[in-house]
Amino acid sequence: ILVLPLLLWSGDVLFGLGPDGGKSPIVITVRNGVDDAPVAGASVSLGSDVRQTDAAGKVTFDEPDGQAVIQVTASGFEPAYGTYGDGFAERQ
Repeated sequence: ILVLPLLLWSGDVLFGLGPDGGKSPIVITVRNGVDDAPVAGASVSLGSDVRQTDAAGKVTFDEPDGQAVIQVTASGFEPAYGTYGDGFAERQ
């Protein structure tokens, strides 16, 4: 079973709005690759910042400067990795 992190951006990322000159929160949603159910309590790291997903499988980070590695781990699942930054997100 593969845990797939999905990156969702707020509207101000698309339009460069906000007090921080275009930076916005990044919402990562972790879902079970078999039945698409949210995975609560998954550990998600973006660079050196590590957080846990909520009951909806979501976690929010501040947008990093440059590229950052995303790592998702959860009990009973294979880990997932990806890269975020420089205007793109990529699954690995």
